[in-house]
Formats: sequence, C-alpha cells, structure tokens
Amino acid sequence: MNILLIHPNFHCGGAELAIGTMTPLGLLYLGGTLIEKGHKVELLDASKLNLEDEDIYDFIKQSDPDAVCVGSSASTPTSNKCLKVLKMAKEVRSDIITVYGGVHPTFLYQEVMENHVHVDFIIKGEGEETIGELFDNLKEKSLKNINGLVWRNGKEFFVNNPREPIKNLDSLKIAWELIDWELYKNGTTNEITAVVQFSRGCPSSCTFCGQWKFWEKYRCRNPIQFVDELEYLNKKYNVTYFFFADENPAVNQKKWISVLQEIINRNLKIHMILNLKVTDVIRDIEYLELYKRSGIVHVDLGMEGIEQEFLNKINKSTSVNDNKNAIQVLKKWEIAVSVNLLIGDRNENRKSLKKKFKIMRKWDPDFVIVYLPVPFLWTDLYNEAKDWIRTFDYEEWNYVNPIIIPKDYNTSDMINDLLIEYFKFVFRPIKLFKILFTEDKYKRKFTLAYIKDGILHGLYQKYRRLRPIIKFLHVRFHKKNKQPIFPLFGRGV
Repeated sequence: MNILLIHPNFHCGGAELAIGTMTPLGLLYLGGTLIEKGHKVELLDASKLNLEDEDIYDFIKQSDPDAVCVGSSASTPTSNKCLKVLKMAKEVRSDIITVYGGVHPTFLYQEVMENHVHVDFIIKGEGEETIGELFDNLKEKSLKNINGLVWRNGKEFFVNNPREPIKNLDSLKIAWELIDWELYKNGTTNEITAVVQFSRGCPSSCTFCGQWKFWEKYRCRNPIQFVDELEYLNKKYNVTYFFFADENPAVNQKKWISVLQEIINRNLKIHMILNLKVTDVIRDIEYLELYKRSGIVHVDLGMEGIEQEFLNKINKSTSVNDNKNAIQVLKKWEIAVSVNLLIGDRNENRKSLKKKFKIMRKWDPDFVIVYLPVPFLWTDLYNEAKDWIRTFDYEEWNYVNPIIIPKDYNTSDMINDLLIEYFKFVFRPIKLFKILFTEDKYKRKFTLAYIKDGILHGLYQKYRRLRPIIKFLHVRFHKKNKQPIFPLFGRGV
C-alpha cells in the first residue's frame, strides 16, 4: 500500500527556541515498521515546511495515497489540526484510509470517534506493532483481534483489548531515510539535528503529566545499539546535534553511564540536549565529567517549583535542595541548564510569581522556561482543576496559554508580569558578563542565540506594534534554517 504520514503544522514556544522544528520521531517509528512490511511510505512534515491547509490538501491529492496516518508529539494542542488533515484526506478521496495516533486519541478515543466520522482507526498506546498488524489484516478485515486498535464499522466503532508495552525497543526500525536533513537545523547553532529516544516511560507519577500513563512501563534500549544509531546518523547524515525525546533517560544508571562512555570511546563529535530529573543529576555527580566529555551541552531540568509544599502536592519526588544543587553541579562543568517552572495554577498570584523569579535569579540557571499547567483529561490535575478550566479549545492547551483560572490573578496581568520577570532575569549585568566571558565558546554561542530569540519572542508578544520589525529581525537571524516565528508566552483573557 501507499501510505502517507503527515505531521501537522503547529508551533508554540518552548523547545523550538533552542532546537528548531524537530524531526517527527513518532511518525518515523511507524514509517520504519511499515517499510519493513513492504509498504511504500512518504512523509509530509507540514510543521517544518510551515504549510497552509490548501498546501496539505494539494499534497494529499498529488500523492494519491491509499492511507493517511497523522500524529504529533504535542498531541492535544495539535488534535484539531490532525483531525482537519484526516478530514481533508476524505475530501480528496472518500476511500482513503485514515489513522490517528498519539497520547490524545489514546485517552480520548471515544470523543474522537463519536464526533469525527472521517477517522477510520485510532492507534491506542505505542503504535509500531499495532499499525503493522492493521495494514497486514485490512484485506481480510479481521480487525477484532488486533490489540491497541479502535476501529469503525459503519456507524459503530469498536475498542479492542489494550496492547502490552513493547519489551524490546531495539527491535524497532526508524525510517530516517524519509527525512530531508538539510531542513532540520538547530535553532541556535545551525547544526543538523535529530530527535532520538533511549527510553520510554517514567517511574515517577507527577499529577500534571500523563506520559507515564501512556507508556505504562519504563524501558530503555541497549546502550551499544543506541550509540550505533547515533553514530549512523552522525556518519551518514552529518547529524551533530541530538535532542532526547525521553521523559527520563537516566533512570537506569548503569545503562545510562554506558551510553556516555560508549560515545566517548567512539570519539563521536556530537552535542546533546536532554531532560533529566534533578535527583539523577545529584546521583551522578561523580560521572559529570563523562556528561561533559560525551557531548551533553544542555540539560533541561524538570524542576517545576521552588517550594517543598508545591513539589509534594504535584508528587514530584524531589526536594528544593535537590533543585538548587542540580543547577550548581551542572554549571561547574559548564553544561547549560534550563529550569522548567510551572506557573499559573489555581493558587498563583503576583507575589508567588515574583518569588519564583527571585529564587531563579539567586540560583542562576542559564535559562528559565515557563510552562503554564494544562489539565489534560487523563491526569490527576484535571480532577483537581476541572471546575476552573478557562477553555476547552484544545489548540490553546500548549503550555503557553493560561488554561486554569487563578483565584486571585487576572490572566492578562499574569502574562504581563511573566514577561517583565523574564526580562529582569535575562537583563542582569552579572549574568550577561558571565555569558560573554565563558571559556566554552560553543556554550557562549548557543546561550547568546537562545537568549536573543527569547527576547525577540517576548517583545513580539508584549508590543504588537513592533511585530513587523520583530518578524523581519527573526527571519534575518534564521535565514539559514527558516525557523517560523511563534509566541514564547500565551495570551491572557
């Protein structure tokens, strides 16, 4: 069969500042399975190409596929666009098979199937094995025994048994050959960039996060085979910058340290950015030299808060001291540190917001990334905040728009205060001095570029009259990788 994989056109603040539009790893995993089974597979990354709806429609028409499969890592905010793409596929030709996968349809399959008749199939949970079996059995129409599948038959839809998590992640093929690598450049250093995954799942159970429920069990790959993949991408496609899609790659210390040591042994000249839990950083103090030598240049710490009461409330399983110490030990090795802060829950107010940024100025990470909490319907946070949800327009559920209404804080005022505090954090003479005179030239380069983009996006949000000038500057700064402009912070109401 001819199968078209589509990554919808969606952009928001956060990771794209440092990384640029990322390779759609989830679809590449599906593509690898389908290619191995003899299907002809094509990828359309509408996000990277910044395509309008009519462009996507024309591409589907020209490609003339037997099936269209849609998914995205930002599963809930992209859900409207995913569903629109599948509807367009049916408009191009009514017999095109439409498949939707990801976290959002996994948990909200009933809502999707009841309200969107143009969706033929939903893949629940990990999709590689399920999608392979689906296309193996379409002709025989023996679908009821395919675990992890939701399928439509006329006006009815059926939900099959769940599928067990994939035990051997190294058995999965990734269709890297579908990527036009010159399109995927790092947003700050212009390096060719790939998203990779060493592990799936997370042993933690934070109340605001649903990833641990989606993956169900924590599993990681064989260190040798994983580094084989990094080396393959480096040698064949000149990929030098790797972003880890893992929620928590360092859980298994023995395997994690083996990955770093193997990279060093092979003398791979690469750079890596990844999320880490603060407790794993503290645990690995004696191995931080390996972190640096292996090419880890940027660590994103899921810190979330600066008060122990809040950390306990969200079931973070960390301490304030862990948070502070993790920043300091990484900085000693000149590894850039981003701190994720959740701001904007029901109890947020101006005093608490200012306190958080005061602590950040004291702890002095390289970057602060603000996430506004999103009460995804499958998380514990939803049960806590469901009476205070501002909008059910899922496209706004992107961590940069206020979704939960604070008791004593106007959301427009909160966004404005966020921007003011962000600029106060960045424009400190001592901070800028340290960056300009850091010994690590690579760190200096991408840190300055990251801050520059953050300032541009903050100004873009705050000063509407300056937007044409800011867009012009942004395009000039990113003329090599054509990174689209998008808001760093959301809008208030």
